[in-house]
Amino acid sequence: MGRNAYTQAQLSFSKSCLFDALVDLLEEKDLYQIGITELTEKAGVSRTTFYRNYNQISDIIVEFLHERPMGWTTDITPDKYSAYDVTAGYFDYLIANKKFFQTLYKRNLLHYLLETTHEVFFGVFKPFVEAFGFHEPYQISCFVGTVYQVTYDWIAGGMKESRDDMINLSAKIITSFRFE
Repeated sequence: MGRNAYTQAQLSFSKSCLFDALVDLLEEKDLYQIGITELTEKAGVSRTTFYRNYNQISDIIVEFLHERPMGWTTDITPDKYSAYDVTAGYFDYLIANKKFFQTLYKRNLLHYLLETTHEVFFGVFKPFVEAFGFHEPYQISCFVGTVYQVTYDWIAGGMKESRDDMINLSAKIITSFRFE
């Protein structure tokens, strides 16, 4: 059991190093310009470590976004958390990872966030979305698009508005939809 815990800690550390190295490299160049050798050297891990965990460099981005979708674990339910809690958690997540999200924006890679947002709202967050009156697939898609566009615009604008301002704005937008 001790060896397994060590292996898990080592794996987590290696993935963290790869993630940090990727974000640093993305500040300098586009994703397609980054090679695996360059990434692994910057991360201080072997190519074998990379290929043991990923097929391609973009998998690092996807894994990060799926690991804690929109800042939450997958056990989130409306009976445990309010809509305010979920929204606050989302903006806390964006703020905590500001460099990452601004780098994705800078490199035109926020489509990864859109894809994840779509999966999350049709999956883990579906009970919350339905509580707001979004039941039909096109309604949920509308909701996803709204959340994504507000997020995109906030990141594009340098994330200058406060967390509380963004929560209040989001609440106004969400509650402005009325479905019968």
